[in-house]
Amino acid sequence: MPRQHSALVEGRAEPVPGSVLFWLQCPELAEALRPGQFAMVRVRPEGDPYLRYALPLHRSSSTAVGLYVTSGEPAYRWLGALDIGERVDLVGPCGRAVELPHGGANVGLLCQGTAIAPLLGLLEAGSGAAQLVTSVPTPRQAIPSSLLPTRVAHSSFVGRRQDPAFWSTAAEVVRWAEAVYTVGSTAFYRQVRATVERERIVTREGFAQAWVWRDMACGTGACEGCLTPTRHGPRRACTDGPFFDLLDLTFN
Repeated sequence: MPRQHSALVEGRAEPVPGSVLFWLQCPELAEALRPGQFAMVRVRPEGDPYLRYALPLHRSSSTAVGLYVTSGEPAYRWLGALDIGERVDLVGPCGRAVELPHGGANVGLLCQGTAIAPLLGLLEAGSGAAQLVTSVPTPRQAIPSSLLPTRVAHSSFVGRRQDPAFWSTAAEVVRWAEAVYTVGSTAFYRQVRATVERERIVTREGFAQAWVWRDMACGTGACEGCLTPTRHGPRRACTDGPFFDLLDLTFN
């Protein structure tokens, strides 16, 4: 059950231009958090009448969680100004946790642009090998290897001219992995799904999962503002997701 927390900012860094990574001291939340989950974060001063903003979290230690925001997020302007020693008000963990096939599973992660935040928790999960493949507009926007666990092999492709190389590597990862997780646009998801269907003769349910972003007013399933179309009917992104079986999603 999500709970309200007051987390202390104990560290911050700017891994790439237009991004901030916070380390938030919050033992209760760190203990409860599982890969794939998020928090409803207050991104305005106390007393502001507007609702919270949903942001993915990852566990950075047994007592702290990581919060990675980029300039593409409406929350960036306020959160980016926070400094060490200040506090962040969160409600979480929210969402369905992602379960690996087994603790030592080989995991593939495919990321479009700088929206890597939903995948960071999965990079920390399990003990198997992981391959992260990213496509970014400029070299400066590639996630630094220093932020990734040592068992993660990272391939970064820069610019649209690198698209064929990206998808060739993505196909290799899809063939190799026991589970694939991806974040990007609808067009990107269509191409990932086509790659999975081409490269895998048989796939188990949930083999490939995609982070589906929706505006979330409550984060608890009450308002139904985040309904996501699937082959089994509409599902709530805040409680049934935000990661969904890629092959179940229906795109308009």
